Amino acid sequence: MFADEVMDLLLPTGPGTPCGTLMRSYWQPVALSSEVRANHAPVQLAILGEPLVLFRNSAGSAGLLDRYCPHRGADLSYGLCEADGLRCIYHGWKFAVNGQCLEQPAEPAASSFAARIKTRSYPVTERAGLIFAYLGAGEPPPFPDYEFLSYQEESTYVTKVFHECNYLQANEGNLDQSHLGFLHRLPPKDTDHETLKAAAPGGSKSPVELTSADLAPRIDLELTSYGFRELTERTAPEGRYLKVQSFVLPNIALFPGIVQGRDGYQVHWHVPVDDDTHWKFVLVFQRGQPLDKDMIEAGLLGKDELDAGYHMVRTRANHHLQDRAIMTIHPGINGLGLGFEIHDAVICESSGARQDRHKEHLGSSDRSVVAIRRSMLKAIRTLQDGGAPPHAARDPVRGGFPDLQVIAEVIPAGADAREYLAKRSARPACPAGS
Repeated sequence: MFADEVMDLLLPTGPGTPCGTLMRSYWQPVALSSEVRANHAPVQLAILGEPLVLFRNSAGSAGLLDRYCPHRGADLSYGLCEADGLRCIYHGWKFAVNGQCLEQPAEPAASSFAARIKTRSYPVTERAGLIFAYLGAGEPPPFPDYEFLSYQEESTYVTKVFHECNYLQANEGNLDQSHLGFLHRLPPKDTDHETLKAAAPGGSKSPVELTSADLAPRIDLELTSYGFRELTERTAPEGRYLKVQSFVLPNIALFPGIVQGRDGYQVHWHVPVDDDTHWKFVLVFQRGQPLDKDMIEAGLLGKDELDAGYHMVRTRANHHLQDRAIMTIHPGINGLGLGFEIHDAVICESSGARQDRHKEHLGSSDRSVVAIRRSMLKAIRTLQDGGAPPHAARDPVRGGFPDLQVIAEVIPAGADAREYLAKRSARPACPAGS
C-alpha cells in the first residue's frame, strides 16, 4: 500500500534508514550563523537522529562534531571554545574543527596518542546566514548554486521554527494550495499589511484577494531534474492568477510567500531532528533592493510567538493558545495569531508527531502532496538500486538552476501557462555587489 511506503520509508530518517540515507546525500542547513559565535558557548543540536555539537573558533571557522567526547563520552556541548578548538571539560581533551584531537593534558609530553584520535566531524559551509553540513558518506557533492543563497545580508531574511512533528507533513503543506483561502484568513484590520495588500503583478487585486475569491485552483504539475514544479491558476478580473512554485529534493519548497513573488521568493527547508520533530529553516530574499526585515518578520511570525530557542510558545499542551473569543468576533479566522509560519506549524503539529497516512482521504486538490511522496520514494529506490541521488550529483561549473522559477502574477486569459513560463527570463542576474 502507498500509505505503508510513506509511513515505513519516508518518515524514519535516522542513520541507516532509507530516507535518512537519502537526506544525508545532500547538504542540509543545521543552524543559523548568528547562533554560533567565536569563542562562545558551543551549540548542542541533533540532526537526522544524530547528537552533534557546533562551535566556532577564533578564526571564524565552524566545526560540527559528534556531541560525545571519544575519551569517556562526556557531552562536548558543555565544553570550552578556545582559539583553535573545543575543549572537553572532563579531562581537557581539545578538538579542532575537523575533529582532530589537539591536546590531552593527562598524557605524557612525548605521547603521540592525541595524533591518533579523531572524533567524527562533518564538512560545513555558510551561505546567506545559514550553516550547512554534509552528513553523508564520502566526499560531499559541490554545494548547490541556488540563487536564493547568493544575495547579501540586506536582501535576505532567515529564521527557523521548531516543529513538534515530522518533517514530511509540514513540507507537504508548502505546496498545498487549497488551504491558503482558509487557514491564513486574518481579521480585517490586519489584512492591510503592506506585504498583503499590494496587487499581484499584471492585475488589480492582491494575492490574498485572488486566493480567497477562488478556493478551487486548477493545478498542473511538471516533473523536473530537481523534483517537480507546480503551476496553479485562479480566476482574476484581468485573466488568470498564475503561481509557480517548486518541490526540490529532498526537503525544500520554493514559493512566492510573503514577498508574493515580487522579484524574490520564500524558501522552506525542513530538516529532521528525529522522526518526530524537525526544524523549518525559513529564507526570504529579494532581488535589487534591501528587505524590510521587521515587516517580513511581523508577517511571518507575528509578535512574541517564539522563545529565545526558536520554539513556539503555542504547543499541543496549551491547545496552541487558540483564541476562540476573537473567532466569534471574526468568523472564519483561525484564532492562532497573525503569523503565517505559526499558522502552518500549529496545524501540522495538530496532526500529532506522525500523522497516520492510513486514515487520510486525498482529493484532487492534493496532487502535489502525492507528488512529493512519489518523488521521495522514487529517489530512495534509485539509491537502493545503486544509482546517484537525484539532484545531488551536480556539475559545479553549470552555474545555477535556471529551471527553478517562482512567480505569482496575472496572465492573459488566453495565455498558455507553460508557454508563458518559457518566454520568461529563467534567472535574473544578481545585482552588483550581491
